[in-house]
Amino acid sequence: MMFSLSLLLLSTDQFASAQISVLGPPTNLTAGVVSSSQINLSWNAPSDTGGSVITGYKIERSTDGGATWGTIVSNTGTTATTYSNTGLSPSTTYTYRVFAITLVLTSSPSNTASATTSAPAATPPGSPTGLVATALSSSQIDLSWTAPSSNGGSAITGYKIERSTDGGTTWGTIVSNTGSTGTTYSNTGLSPSTTYSYRVSAINSAGTSSPSNTASATTSPATTQASISLGPTSGNAGTTVTVTGSNFAANSGITISYDGTAVATTPSTITTSSSGGFSATFTAPVSAAGSHTVSANDAVSDSASAQFTVTSTATPPSAPQNLQATGGNARVSLSWQAPSSNGGSAITYYKIYRSTSPGTEAYLTTRGNVTSYTDLAVTSGNTYFYKVTAVNSVGVSPQSNEASATPPTVPAAPQNLQATGGNARVSLSWQAPASNGGSAITYYKIYRSTSSGTEAYLTTRGNVTSYTDGTVTNGNTYFYKVSALNSVGESTQSNEASASTVTSTVTIYKIESGLVATDSLTTGNMSNWVLYGTAVQENAPHSASEDANGMHIGILAPSAGTWAGYFAISPLTTAHLFHAKVTLPAARPTAASGAVDDLLYVQQEMYQNPRIDAIGCGATLLSNRTDWITVWQQGNDKEVTFAQIVYDNPDQRQPTSRDCTLVTDGNGVLKSYIDGQQVFSNSSMHLNMPQPFQSYLELQTNSQTSSTGNNFTGTFTDYYATTSDSIKVINARAGSIVKVVDATSGDTLASSTASSDGTAFVDVGRYNMPINANVIVFDSTGTSILASTSSRVGIYGGDVFNVGSSTAPQTTITINSVDMSSGTPLQGIYVTISRGQTYVAKGFTPLSYSGTEEAEYTIIPQDYGTHIFDHWSDGSKYRAKIIDPITSNINLTAYYLNGDSTATYIEPTTPTIQAGKQIKFTATVKDQYNSTNTPTGAISFDDGNAGGSFSSSECTLNQTGSCMITYTTPATAPRYPITITGTYSPSNADTIHQGSYGTSSLTVTPATSLSLNPTTGAAGTSVTVIGYNFASSSSITISYDGTAVSTNPSSITTDSSGSFTATFTVPSSGTGSHSVIATDASSNSASAQFTVTTKST
Repeated sequence: MMFSLSLLLLSTDQFASAQISVLGPPTNLTAGVVSSSQINLSWNAPSDTGGSVITGYKIERSTDGGATWGTIVSNTGTTATTYSNTGLSPSTTYTYRVFAITLVLTSSPSNTASATTSAPAATPPGSPTGLVATALSSSQIDLSWTAPSSNGGSAITGYKIERSTDGGTTWGTIVSNTGSTGTTYSNTGLSPSTTYSYRVSAINSAGTSSPSNTASATTSPATTQASISLGPTSGNAGTTVTVTGSNFAANSGITISYDGTAVATTPSTITTSSSGGFSATFTAPVSAAGSHTVSANDAVSDSASAQFTVTSTATPPSAPQNLQATGGNARVSLSWQAPSSNGGSAITYYKIYRSTSPGTEAYLTTRGNVTSYTDLAVTSGNTYFYKVTAVNSVGVSPQSNEASATPPTVPAAPQNLQATGGNARVSLSWQAPASNGGSAITYYKIYRSTSSGTEAYLTTRGNVTSYTDGTVTNGNTYFYKVSALNSVGESTQSNEASASTVTSTVTIYKIESGLVATDSLTTGNMSNWVLYGTAVQENAPHSASEDANGMHIGILAPSAGTWAGYFAISPLTTAHLFHAKVTLPAARPTAASGAVDDLLYVQQEMYQNPRIDAIGCGATLLSNRTDWITVWQQGNDKEVTFAQIVYDNPDQRQPTSRDCTLVTDGNGVLKSYIDGQQVFSNSSMHLNMPQPFQSYLELQTNSQTSSTGNNFTGTFTDYYATTSDSIKVINARAGSIVKVVDATSGDTLASSTASSDGTAFVDVGRYNMPINANVIVFDSTGTSILASTSSRVGIYGGDVFNVGSSTAPQTTITINSVDMSSGTPLQGIYVTISRGQTYVAKGFTPLSYSGTEEAEYTIIPQDYGTHIFDHWSDGSKYRAKIIDPITSNINLTAYYLNGDSTATYIEPTTPTIQAGKQIKFTATVKDQYNSTNTPTGAISFDDGNAGGSFSSSECTLNQTGSCMITYTTPATAPRYPITITGTYSPSNADTIHQGSYGTSSLTVTPATSLSLNPTTGAAGTSVTVIGYNFASSSSITISYDGTAVSTNPSSITTDSSGSFTATFTVPSSGTGSHSVIATDASSNSASAQFTVTTKST
């Protein structure tokens, strides 16, 4: 996304634009092994360059999996997307990442890619060691060995096993290749009482090792045939059968199978005794009636079998499932699901078990083949626990899960009933009962009387804990009680509470409105807004209109990836709270990199402080999501240089139309509300936004195509600006509680406590204005009303209310002007005084104005003749003076310089130079009234923090009124011209001249660069030379160690962007580094090094 503000300088009728581009990272980086010393890289250029041109790539490498990185190429200087990394170590893993470089930016890194260089040529492995042969039975010998200490540089892939029956005189291969790295082997099918010798060889990709040591073992004599017996030998499916075995291999694992399929046993792992015996049990699986084979096998392939006869295929059912218990009025309702298996026999009954403690259920009742039951033999308020079993013709299932429920009872009484008397109303509040009796509270009944203990039914309300009784008469005392209701019945009544309505109240008057500007944006009249944006300059599609649905701002980018904006700008205002309803476009960007910003911005005006500093609230619309945001941004006089999203909500359940409210003092305070919820608040910002402010209703996009319609159209409604987010109440009793109370519901919207001087500030910034409410002052306990507005009021932030008087306190503002040169009063300076957007006084100094002291005033003095405004009496240099509400008369003095005005000229006025180069600027100051008077003093320079440097911070004017300074441009060319500003300050001896400043617009082009491929080789190597950023359409000369060389093509000419490609042959030269230099017709040059690795012969 991109945030920028296109700016309107209302005082000069000039506009500037600014935006921040985004450079995406390279993608799809891959690394391929070429040899034991070379890895080749390839990648894709960024999909989004933000409108910039890729000039090269930075390549980083890591040998620790990406924990640390080192740069191997700081800038390839080419747009090629491949690279060969040579001189690497064998069998080493290297990890890479790539950054894209433009003239201004370096991207974030690409994905990482890793590859491992190949190993040196392999040899056959060493011999296995530690071969051991162990006889396990009359027909089996087990072998084990240790892998070779060296694998010969290639992984072991298997082992060759040889056997001899003549003590090693002759050998036969029993396994040519095990195909496994395992170091054990079981040789079965051997003859009893026979000695066998073995040897093992290791195998890798290079061949077979020499044999290991020889190991021998002798099989045991022949044994008695293994056998098993079953108990019982017949029964139903599901019967537990004991298997007893004898004469199996000693200490061997046993597997039991039923009709050839292994079955689970108890114990789960069967091991024979030293005599070859064992005993275990298994459950006969569901199977057809008749005879079935039970087999036992040991690890030496000894086996035995016996027959089990199934007399019935059915088993007891599995347990009932998902038992649920629900409490009701003197009942518990049970429900469950049938077992997942009926055991092969239909379910006939369910047995139900119950207890009043978990895990101790006893039999309660039996029911037929149903899956629900209602237990009526329960007592409300007690908890009951249940389980259920299923029954078929074979038997009873295991018990189900346990479920519990508590039959509800009536709720307990509501708690802590409070009553507060007011003007023709009594407000009640209470807390929910400590227990709802096990059933949700549905209603509350309210009882009332004019005497204690005799309350009668008044009304019923839903599940709420407050009520305002508006059917009372002032001057009376009322008594109340409340009861709670659930599905079972009504609770006992709460405690009694009473309150008296007021007999009389002091009236609160609104004496000052905080509303500065308001526009529904639905009247069709847009005359109070100025329309402009970069879309006008870029000839991008744009539109603005207003109808009953709102103000509609439409925009499309002039080309894909190029940002354009269009906006409506409000007049200057000293408001501190700004609100608009923002409705998003129906269309979305079609590209993944596309975005649409639809925001309410607030920015300082540019005449006093020509910087793009602003705050915004709204949304960024992407192709696949919408983010509602609050943003803070700063910039220079051309574009935004810093943007920070201080709040971001990507939840896609948010509505497409939301209320945005921004509150700021332009310095440290920034608050943001979306739909009445505060999403950001910070009082320690550095906003750098001196008043007055302007509002921007703005749409920006970098997308040329929309998913629907002809463009992106955002809609704004309900715009207003107020002097504050709080109302102010004066002359209240110290310590009293001031509340803003909703005129319809009686709910307290906001409150504050009056200070010792009777002043209270009540924050209402979160609410949509005007707020339909009453302002009420309560005593310090919050129970008795001391004062109230006589009727509901439309409240705006910044409104001032006076307790007991409709008269607004007055103040007098006096403006004087002084000539700084003589120190004497200066009369006749024209001054304007305004409140909000309305002038209340205009005239010449000395000027006085009397008005309400609770208002905020803006005072602006003008220049006259040779008298130029310099500062206010408090030191402020800003011409616009903002006076916050004051409590006494105020005197202001504007100080003026008197002298001949001057003009400062910086030359050259519009130069162009490459990045990292130097340029000389000449500053000349001239007297505008008397050309014979030469100003004296110094010129100080700055480049707007563009990153360059001056040879000195200032230069002193010579006898002709001129001086010179050298400027070194930034190492990287910015994408906008740099404003070089020279500010003239008269010397102490010069008492007749005023200061001035001049500017030069410096265009910085990228520095020339040169790359070679390859960068090393023997004399005679053909080298490709690629150059960038030379003079366009210029001839190029290539030299090698200062001597021109022949090239292909023989005549090199740069293209329109100053780039070229050519080749030359490395001359006969000594080994080591040599300079290759390219020079254009304008003497721009760049060099690169070529290293000769082999001396020519």
